[in-house]
Amino acid sequence: MPNTSNSSSTQKSPGQNTVSVEILPDTPNVVSGGKIQLSAAVTNTPETAVVWMANGGTITPAGLFTAPVVKTVQRVTVTAASVKAHAVGRTTITVTVAAARLAIVTTSLPSGFAGTTYVATIAGSGGTPPYQWTIASGALPAGLQLNSSTGLVSGRTNQRGTHTFSVQATDRSGNVTTEKLALTIGAQVGNNCGPPSYPCSRTDTAVIPATGPPHLGANPSYYGGHSGAGTVAIDPSYNNRILRVTDGNTDSSRPGESYMTGSSAEKNVTSYDESIFFTHNESGQICFFQYNAASFNAQFRGCYNHVGISLDFGYTAADEHAFYSYSQRKLYRFLVNTTNWTITADPTFNRGLGYFDPDSPNCLNGAIAANNWHMADSALSSDDNTLIAAVGPEQDENPYYVVWNAAKGCYWMNVQTWQVSQGWDTGMRNPQNIVWASGTAPTKPGGIHNAQIDRSGVYGILSINRTTTLHHKLFWTIGTNQVDDTCVKCTSHWACDFGTCFWDTGPGTGYSLTHQTIGSLSPALDLDTGPVRGQWGNDEHMSHANAVQGEKLIYLTAWQPGRGGSSVTQVWEDEIVGVNWDGSQRTVRFNKNWGSGYGGFGGSVRCSISRQGHYAICGSDLQMYNLDKGFGNGLNQDTCDHTLTAGHVGTNGCRSDVLLFELR
Repeated sequence: MPNTSNSSSTQKSPGQNTVSVEILPDTPNVVSGGKIQLSAAVTNTPETAVVWMANGGTITPAGLFTAPVVKTVQRVTVTAASVKAHAVGRTTITVTVAAARLAIVTTSLPSGFAGTTYVATIAGSGGTPPYQWTIASGALPAGLQLNSSTGLVSGRTNQRGTHTFSVQATDRSGNVTTEKLALTIGAQVGNNCGPPSYPCSRTDTAVIPATGPPHLGANPSYYGGHSGAGTVAIDPSYNNRILRVTDGNTDSSRPGESYMTGSSAEKNVTSYDESIFFTHNESGQICFFQYNAASFNAQFRGCYNHVGISLDFGYTAADEHAFYSYSQRKLYRFLVNTTNWTITADPTFNRGLGYFDPDSPNCLNGAIAANNWHMADSALSSDDNTLIAAVGPEQDENPYYVVWNAAKGCYWMNVQTWQVSQGWDTGMRNPQNIVWASGTAPTKPGGIHNAQIDRSGVYGILSINRTTTLHHKLFWTIGTNQVDDTCVKCTSHWACDFGTCFWDTGPGTGYSLTHQTIGSLSPALDLDTGPVRGQWGNDEHMSHANAVQGEKLIYLTAWQPGRGGSSVTQVWEDEIVGVNWDGSQRTVRFNKNWGSGYGGFGGSVRCSISRQGHYAICGSDLQMYNLDKGFGNGLNQDTCDHTLTAGHVGTNGCRSDVLLFELR
C-alpha cells in the first residue's frame, strides 16, 4: 500500500551525515481549488534548494500548491527533491469539497385555498447544515406556521389574498441569508366540504326524526351491539360519515368496558395534524388512537396509566405530538412516539427542569402534600404557554386554582379565603385579596367545580360552587387580583375563543346560544331561535379547540335530552351543530350524536372538535331510536337496561362507545 504520510528518502556517503527532506505542514487539508504554501526542510547539507512536483493540481517552484477542483474528496501526493543529493520528501494533501455559499433555493411558494390544509417546504443549500428557519419580516397568514428546523410551512388559514414576507436561513456556522417570498391564498373552493364554511352540510331548520340510527354494529340484528369497531356508516339525512372507534372488545383484557370523551368537551383531544386523538375508558386510563383521514379509519394504539386524566394536546405545530398533563402532582409535557407508541416526559420542559411542581416553595409551598390533595381539572392556552388547574380533595371542594406560565412560573387563587398570590413565583407570602368587579365579595368560602382558560391565556374561566352568590362563571385576569363577577347569565356549559366566550343564555328557549366579549354584559345571539321558541329540556356541551386568533371559526355544540330520551321533536335536538358567530346566524347540522342522556354521567354526550376542525370525537350510547340496545352492556352482550347506571363492566347498564363524526 502507498504511504500517505509525510516521508523522506535520504542519501548518505561514507563519512557524511544523512541528507533528508521534510515537507511542512504535515499531511495538510485544502479545499477544492484552494491554495496552501508548503515549505521543505533540507538537513545535513548547505544546499537547501528543492524541486517541487505534484500528481494533481499545480505547484510553483516556491512551493505554493493550488488544489484541483473536485466534486469528491481526493488525495494528492506532493514531492520535494533535493537539487544536490538524492533525497526526496513526500506528503499527501487531502483536497475537500468546497462548501457552497448558503442560499435559499425556494423562490416561490404554491398557492393555497382558504379552509384547506396547506403544506409546502422552503429549502436551502450550501453552507453548513442543519439550518434554522425564521420569519425575518412580514408574516405568514394566520393559521400557518413555519417549522424552525425543517422549513415546513403548514396549517390552515382563512385569510385570503397575497401575503409577502421574508424568510431567513441560518446555518451551523452562523452564516445568514434571506429570501423574499409571497403566498397567495384563494377563496374556498366549492367542492371543499370541510372547514371553515362546511358547505356540504345542511343548514335548514327542519325537525329530523328517524326510524333508527345508522348501522354501526357487527351483528346485523342490531344497529350497534357490543362489537363493531371500525364500522363506517352514513345517515342519509345528513350525508356525513360516522366511524365507530371503539367497542366492547377494544381492550381484550376488559371485555364490555365503556369508552367516552372527557368530562369537559372544551379539551384539545387531537394532535395539531389531527393524526392522533385520545379518549377515556371507564377504568380511568387514557387511550390513544391513530387516525388516517384518507381511509377514514382509526387504529387503537393502547391505554396508558401515569399520564394523568385531564390532558390537552398542544395547540401549536411545535407541539404536534406532545400533550400537557399533571401526573402524580406534577405538570409534564409528554411526547408521543408514533413509531413504537411509547410516551415519555420531555426533559427540556419548563426551562430544563422537566416538570412544574405546584407544591414548590414558589407556589403552594407543601400544602398539596400536607393535605394529600390531588390535581384535578385543567386547561391549556392556545400558545401552549399557560395552563390552569384545580387543586384539592375533590370536585366542588377544591380550594385552589394554580396557573403555570412558561416564562413567569406559578400564580394561584384560593377560593376559600378569596385571595391570590402576591405575584408570580412568590409562594404563599403576603397574598392579596381579590378585587371584585361588582364591588361585592362572597361571604362564604367556595369550592372549585372546574377550571378553564380562554384561548389567549389571559383569562381564567372559573366555575365555583358552595357559595350562594356565585352560581355564574367568573373571569379572572390571570396574574392579577382582578375578578369579573358581573355576568350573572353566564351559567351554562361553555367554550371560549380569544377574549370571547359562548353561552346558552336562555331567553325564551334552551337553544339561545350567544357569544360575549369578556368584560361585556351585551351578548350577541348566534342562532336564529325563531324555530325553537318555547322549546326547552335539552342540555348542551360546546367545544372550540379549532380556534385561530383573528378568525371567527365555528364552535361545536352537541345537544342531548336533559333528562334522557329516545326520540326527537325539536330542531337541533340530539344533534352535533357548528355555530357561526360572525353575525350570519348560519347553523351547520353535521349529524345526530345518537346519545340518549340516560344512565347518568356515563350516558351524557360530550363532543370535542378536532384541532383543524375536520372531525368531532363524541361519546354515545346509540340509544336514540334504539332504546335498551345501543352499544350493548357491561357484560359484553348486545342489549342493555337504560334505567341502570351507564358505563360499568359486569353490569346490564348500557355501554358507551366513541364515535368519530366527519364534519363537512
